[in-house]
Amino acid sequence: AKNVLEKSLGCKVKITQITEIPVYQAMANGKTDAVLEDWQHVDQYKQYITKQHTVVMGGPNGVTGHIGWYKSGSQGMFLGGDPSYVQKDQQLIKALKLNFKFVSVGAEPAQVARWSQLYKQHKAVLFYWYTPQYLNLQYKLSEVILPKRFKGCQDDAKAGGNVAKYKCAYDHIVLNKVFSAKFSKSGSPAYAVLKRFSWSNTDQETVAKYIAGDHINPDKAAQKWISAHQAKVNKWLGK
Repeated sequence: AKNVLEKSLGCKVKITQITEIPVYQAMANGKTDAVLEDWQHVDQYKQYITKQHTVVMGGPNGVTGHIGWYKSGSQGMFLGGDPSYVQKDQQLIKALKLNFKFVSVGAEPAQVARWSQLYKQHKAVLFYWYTPQYLNLQYKLSEVILPKRFKGCQDDAKAGGNVAKYKCAYDHIVLNKVFSAKFSKSGSPAYAVLKRFSWSNTDQETVAKYIAGDHINPDKAAQKWISAHQAKVNKWLGK
């Protein structure tokens, strides 16, 4: 999106590194204009979109997010995800009466280092993981089929309560775009393009692999993808 806005519209775009919850206040303050991947933070929607009217919904970005249990090889320990992510794995292990030792190694880079090392050593590992993620293109992983979802099923252990309500698979989430209200009313041509922006899980994983896996410069990675998907980009541009 950055490449398209700069090359096609002449916009000046700055990518900001900020975590998923604080970014809502940044949009409310006008310090951040757009988030192109939001995992449906309902509490923030209520506060900033419904009550304050400082953030506006931009609609789906074309990607479906999903958290789950992924494995390499036979059954082994359970490796937890980044503690800052939505998760319920300890509750799920207990609800399913599984004899797993839950291990947490901290933030995502540490978790990836642990399971990828075990993978390369051909050792079994079961772990918290998700899609879209570029490493899904690099490693042969299989998602574990967890019990079907039911009414009242919970995905975030922070809700507390009986472990029985966590005894279900994680939901599939339509990932949204959200914009600051100020940006949506600014008249910037960038808003219309980002409003139309949409791509697939595979598109996102491919570009991410170019950058993080193949170590291609982000601008060159973007141009490589754009060259192969010009029709999709033209739709963003309203052509």
